[in-house]
Amino acid sequence: ASASAGVVRLLTPDGHTLEIISSAGLSTELQEEAESFVELDCEVTDNANLDNGIHATDISSCTSRQNCRHASCCFQSLLAAPLEAPNSPCAPLGILTIFFEEPHEVASSAMKTVTSFAEAMSATIEHTRINRETSRLERLTARQEIANDIHDSLAQTLASLRFQVRVLDETLQPISEFKSIRGIEQVENSLDEA
Repeated sequence: ASASAGVVRLLTPDGHTLEIISSAGLSTELQEEAESFVELDCEVTDNANLDNGIHATDISSCTSRQNCRHASCCFQSLLAAPLEAPNSPCAPLGILTIFFEEPHEVASSAMKTVTSFAEAMSATIEHTRINRETSRLERLTARQEIANDIHDSLAQTLASLRFQVRVLDETLQPISEFKSIRGIEQVENSLDEA
């Protein structure tokens, strides 16, 4: 039997919820249901759980199926595989779930194929996360370098202005009146405080 639908869900940063990042073969009605049905304690979709490995489940007689609000939901079995970080097998990323419209035993070759696909997907997800984190750190570093350059430039400008005002003060003191000297001293004090 061939698969009718599939859903990829990733753990949110809090580690308690799975968020759908992609799906195929679900009606709009079932897509909306799937999006609201993402808690980790679901007995059906997370029977494989994040650390039990690939798992096939007959959901035709599941208690949560009997309460299903969608008459169009015709899935009878599923195959779920955990998505794990390739270099850290105990670091769960999410779950790949494939749905079938009839109950059936899953052949070991299909399980191997899904396992291989889940491993490739896990590597891609982890690679994307690492690239995003690297880009974020590079942006932070670039921002810090710009801030340091601005700080250094301002410090040099202020030092130059201090020097120029002192030279001006020393030059004008013998020939200037008291008000001019007082104004120059105020500028000097402001520059010293900056």
